[in-house]
Amino acid sequence: MIVFPKRSFCIFVCLVSFMAPGALSAQEAPVEAASAAAPTPTANQDAPEGWAILERALDALAESDEKAARSALEELAAQYPEHPASRLSADALATLQARALQKPKASHHIGRNGEEETNAARAELVAFQTVHGIALGAEFCSALECDDARLYTTMLAVGGGAGLGLSLLASDGGVTPGFATLINSGTLWGAFNGAMLSNALNSGDDIAAFMAPAQLAGIGVSALLWNQLSPTAGEVSVANSGGIWLGTLTALGQLAVNHDSNSDAIIWSILGMADLGIVGGALLSQYEPMTRGRALVIDTGGVLGGLVGMGTYVLINPEFNEPTGFALSTMAGIVAGLGTSAYLTRHWDAPDNGQISASWGIAPTEEGAVLSLSGQF
Repeated sequence: MIVFPKRSFCIFVCLVSFMAPGALSAQEAPVEAASAAAPTPTANQDAPEGWAILERALDALAESDEKAARSALEELAAQYPEHPASRLSADALATLQARALQKPKASHHIGRNGEEETNAARAELVAFQTVHGIALGAEFCSALECDDARLYTTMLAVGGGAGLGLSLLASDGGVTPGFATLINSGTLWGAFNGAMLSNALNSGDDIAAFMAPAQLAGIGVSALLWNQLSPTAGEVSVANSGGIWLGTLTALGQLAVNHDSNSDAIIWSILGMADLGIVGGALLSQYEPMTRGRALVIDTGGVLGGLVGMGTYVLINPEFNEPTGFALSTMAGIVAGLGTSAYLTRHWDAPDNGQISASWGIAPTEEGAVLSLSGQF
């Protein structure tokens, strides 16, 4: 009985040689006729060197070296064309030769933040900034009080064209998801800050005059952060989440305790805490790195938790006559949802540390050979 090591496997393939179809048995024909019908052995038909070359090819394949494997199999086919190893490896040789004729894949470009530059990231940046350009055109026209439909339409087209052209130019050398996410996020946070400042300063009629410069300032700050820190898409997403949720919780907290107070104070507190949340999220991403996907899942948990909190309050108090209870219930749901989703996805980005190894072995026999494959995984 053969006992194999734990977590290992062994596959044996026995290759049995057959007699020539035209061979005659000793009972059916004279010995001379049988000898004449049998193929004449050649010097290389059963040479052990053929199996050694095949073993060398298999070792190369185990190390993912297709070029060395193909070279060894071509050597085997050229020197020992009638060898059983040549017949056994004919299909593998044809496959490797076909793969060698294929065009090599383009090399991947890695950005300064360690991410791969992708066309998807460039498309995300260009599409978003084109829409941003259209919005800027509308905001500038609103600030200038355009009263002509032709001028308004022209401003939209000019803004969209400028956004498209500048984003294509900025991404000409390739961009990473981190760069695209950072620039687009800076645009949105700039718009948020501009709108909140306009309301805090009681300049509601001039909101476009605040938002447009703030959006451009957001892009400038994002470009500066990229040059200095080069964050990944995951780090930017965590920073965004920090700003969104701290600002949301602040708004709900104000609703719970100060729903009758001065609205300007509420706006200033929300604005300040949201910006503070961005900084806090950026710092958190340095201690708890995560991908953009995990950050999105955690945000989804926060949204679902908030809805559960709202629903719980509405079930208890259908008349909805107590803002404090509604706000506190929603806050509790958001915190519970964020915490639960963060805990459940704690291994989301964990690398796979599994080790896989493989080795080949060939043992020639009188009637063929025994091919063995062993591995650990």
